[in-house]
Amino acid sequence: MVPELRLVMDIESDSFSVPENVKAPKTSLRRSQHRLSRWVLATDAAALAFAIAGAHALRYVVLPMPSKLGPEHPYLITVSVMLWIAWMSALGVLRTRDAKILDSGATQYQLVARASFLVFGWLGIMTLVLRLAMSRGFLLIAGISGILLLFATRRAWRAWVMLRRSHGGFMSSALR
Repeated sequence: MVPELRLVMDIESDSFSVPENVKAPKTSLRRSQHRLSRWVLATDAAALAFAIAGAHALRYVVLPMPSKLGPEHPYLITVSVMLWIAWMSALGVLRTRDAKILDSGATQYQLVARASFLVFGWLGIMTLVLRLAMSRGFLLIAGISGILLLFATRRAWRAWVMLRRSHGGFMSSALR
C-alpha cells in the first residue's frame, strides 16, 4: 500500500511543498534488487559465452579430431550459439535471477544446476532423435565449465550482497 502524498501550497510564495511528516515511499530496495538482477543476467551471459567459446576453441582448435568440419564451420558456430541461447533461456524460465531466489542461499544453486541439466538433457535427447552430429567432448567441456562459472559468479554476487548488508544496504526498512 502506497501512502498518500499531499502537497501543501504556500500562498505567499506560490510554491508547493511536501509536509515534513509525510515521507516518500522507499523504493530503493526494489530498484537495487532489479539492478542486481540485470547485473546477474549480464554476468550469466558473459560466463556462458566464455565457457562455450572456450569449449569450442579447446575442442575444435586445440584438440582437433579428423573431421570434415573445421572450427569456423557454420554448423559448429550455430550449435555453440544455440547452446548459449537455450542455456540463457532455461535460466530465465526457471527464474534463477529473481530477487527472492538470489537471496535464498542453496536454492539459487539448485535452480542453476536444474536449468543446466535440463538444457543438456534435452540437447542429448534431440541429438539422438534427430541424429545430429555433436561432439560429446565439446558438450562435456561446455557443460562443466559453464556450471562452474555460473556457480562462481553467483557466489561472487552473494558475497557482494552480504557485504552491502553488513553496511546497511540491501535490506527492507523493517529489518533496519
